[in-house]
Amino acid sequence: MQFSFKKTMFKSDGGKTFKGEKMKKISLIVCLLALLCTMGFSYSWSFQEMPLIAQEFVAEKFPNTSVYSVSFDYGKYNVILSNGAKIEFDGAGNWLEVKDAVVFPRDLIPAVAMRYLDTNFPAMNIDKIKHVNGKYEVKFKNGWQVVFNDLGDYSNYEWVGNHSSYGD
Repeated sequence: MQFSFKKTMFKSDGGKTFKGEKMKKISLIVCLLALLCTMGFSYSWSFQEMPLIAQEFVAEKFPNTSVYSVSFDYGKYNVILSNGAKIEFDGAGNWLEVKDAVVFPRDLIPAVAMRYLDTNFPAMNIDKIKHVNGKYEVKFKNGWQVVFNDLGDYSNYEWVGNHSSYGD
């Protein structure tokens, strides 16, 4: 079946007649709407529009940096700081991940977990820290990861790879 947009008359179910140019416009609108529906929804926000708990987290953990950008994508806030650190928050403002920080705040994870890292991995450079599903995942730049439970007790040490893109 071949469909063409010539200056042909098309009949709709209601008996009305559409000219080819009108069909082109309708088709273009439908295509644009379909494109918009398939794109990811990402919105720019101001830092003040974020939940207060997220604002307080940034102010407390990264006091000497400013916020470069804030976006809201798929129910999560993504914050980029002026020093390059990236922080992901859930919709309520709870932190989920801190990545690419020049210096990670020592109190980001429980003290017992930080002591474990200082003792067992003193020279390792941290790439990111995740706090999800009741556990802390500390990933090093060399691809290894240490996992702690919510209280900071050691759980496991594993190779997760050396990929390092935002949103891992």
